Amino acid sequence: MPSAPVSDDSYTVIKVGEGTGGGIMKQVPDGPAGWVPYVLVDDLRASTDKAKSLGGKVMKDAIEAPGMGWFSIIQDPTGSVLGLWQHNPKMMDAEDKTLAARKQSAENPARAH
Repeated sequence: MPSAPVSDDSYTVIKVGEGTGGGIMKQVPDGPAGWVPYVLVDDLRASTDKAKSLGGKVMKDAIEAPGMGWFSIIQDPTGSVLGLWQHNPKMMDAEDKTLAARKQSAENPARAH
C-alpha cells in the first residue's frame, strides 16, 4: 500500500490501485477525533451550505488540501459526522492520464525479441 505525504507532512494518502483509497492526517482544529468517511461532491460550497440549511452543523468549513482538493466536515442533526470532498480537477486529469497509461500498458505488454 504505497503512500505519499502532502508537502507539509500533515496528510498521508493511502492508494489502493484503482479502488477507493484513504488518508491519514492530524486532527483538524474544530474537527472530530477518530475517522471520518468522505463523499465526493461537485460543489463543496453548495453542499456544505445545503447541509447547514437542512439542520446540520458545519464542524469545519471549507478548507483546501493543497494540490489535492477541498473539504469540509459536517454533522447531521442526529450527530453523525461526514466529510465532503471536492477534488481538484487538475489532479483528476493527471490521475486519469496515469490510470489510462497503466491500463494501456497492461493491455499491450512489451514483447521480448
